[in-house]
Amino acid sequence: MIIIIDGYNVMKTIYHHGKMTEKERQRFIEKIGEYAHVKRHSMRVVFDGGPYMWPHMEKKCGISVVYVGAKDSADDYIIDYVIRHARKDVLVITSDNAIAKGADEYDIPTLASEDFWSFLTEALTSPVQQVKTGVHAGVKTTTEKNPELDVLFAQYTSVPTKSSDHACHLRKRQETVAKKDRRLVAIIKKL
Repeated sequence: MIIIIDGYNVMKTIYHHGKMTEKERQRFIEKIGEYAHVKRHSMRVVFDGGPYMWPHMEKKCGISVVYVGAKDSADDYIIDYVIRHARKDVLVITSDNAIAKGADEYDIPTLASEDFWSFLTEALTSPVQQVKTGVHAGVKTTTEKNPELDVLFAQYTSVPTKSSDHACHLRKRQETVAKKDRRLVAIIKKL
């Protein structure tokens, strides 16, 4: 599957402010790269602007990063990409209505930025991923009550959700979803 991401649109859902810093963009690219590696997806992140007048693409963290330059916008680039790859297994990540409408014209599914970020966060913090990366969630092994320990435990651990919980919810939802949206449900299962 090819996932094309409206870079600044997704970043706005994470950082909640206007102008993004280079440091924030680098952290964002690293997270997307980590997710692409874990899930084995082909990822392309598109940003407005960049160091050149014309579109420029580079590989960073195992993903394609596109800076569209001064002559174009990320929106136009993404729609053009959708048109050229309409017959492939493509998913567009954006909360931009114009891009979503353009992708819909070519039957390319879109996923809202905040929903994608939730899937990414879950994938990178799942117990299986934590074992692979050496980061483990704490597990309470006693039923004894110790308020101080319980507070510390709650601060430094979280109860991860199981992917099967989401799959069960999607299965129930899929029964009532129109045929057109079943493709998106199938793609979400891959995320």
